[in-house]
Amino acid sequence: MNENNSLKALTNPGEADDFFKIDDLPAFNPSVTNTYSRGNALWLMETCRLVYREDELSRRDFFQQNGLEELRFFSTGNTQGALVRGDRFAVLAFRGTLGNQDFLADLDFPPVNWPGEGKVHEGFKKQFDDVWGEVKDGLSRIDVPVFYCGHSLGAALATLAASTRFLEGDPRPAALYTFGSPRVGTTGFMQAFPADFMHFRVVNDRDIVPTVPPPRLIIGTPDFHHVGIPHQIDHEGHLRRGKLNDDEDGLAAPLGHLRERFETLRNNLGEVLRTRGASLLEKFTDHTPVNYTARIERAVELP
Repeated sequence: MNENNSLKALTNPGEADDFFKIDDLPAFNPSVTNTYSRGNALWLMETCRLVYREDELSRRDFFQQNGLEELRFFSTGNTQGALVRGDRFAVLAFRGTLGNQDFLADLDFPPVNWPGEGKVHEGFKKQFDDVWGEVKDGLSRIDVPVFYCGHSLGAALATLAASTRFLEGDPRPAALYTFGSPRVGTTGFMQAFPADFMHFRVVNDRDIVPTVPPPRLIIGTPDFHHVGIPHQIDHEGHLRRGKLNDDEDGLAAPLGHLRERFETLRNNLGEVLRTRGASLLEKFTDHTPVNYTARIERAVELP
């Protein structure tokens, strides 16, 4: 699949017409839950991308063309998602940021209490609470393993959904795949997930969204922290697997690098401004859903 750095691909990904158009896409394997699966990641990312589509008939048709059935579409308040059925598996996918209200929810990040340990982002919790009752009812009718997933805001909502399933003692998710997820909760929130549960947190290169909300910078500010196992696709296309609950957003730089940047700035200010502008643009285009699919498709997994 080709990358697309247009504004439309970033802000309205559901208007695409190339869903699941991936060379040699393997069948989804519901038995692979304890290790990262490139094939499953591609299916789930494309499901996340298609959930952005607002036209119900065409969305259902795209799913059907690819051997999937949209059992239920959830839309309460500003929160949307879908429950999709495949062969011997199901997918719960939450839609990411789409529209001004979703954007405002992304910015509403004072921490609030979570039923388990720790605190979570207030805006995410509000949107999750809007739809969880309806989602839970839909899940109660499913008798196959359910994979949870989401992109951007949807990734945060999928993480809260997985946490809630463990807190309520309901059947556990088969696995959780998140793409371009922001930080969802504080360090205590990590305790909501059993050590043997697999949350594969995929980050595309310089994507800016996983850097927010910021971690604790000074005493008294929230200690937001990523959960799950990071799978970072670097600029060269390598997929690097981190350790459970690693939280590194790449913003820090060793002192030597800072000195080097200062020297470059002094010697060639114009070139630095140009390249930094390009770097800033990449932080947004790397968040584009179709670019996640394209980069996952080509990524070379490192041992």
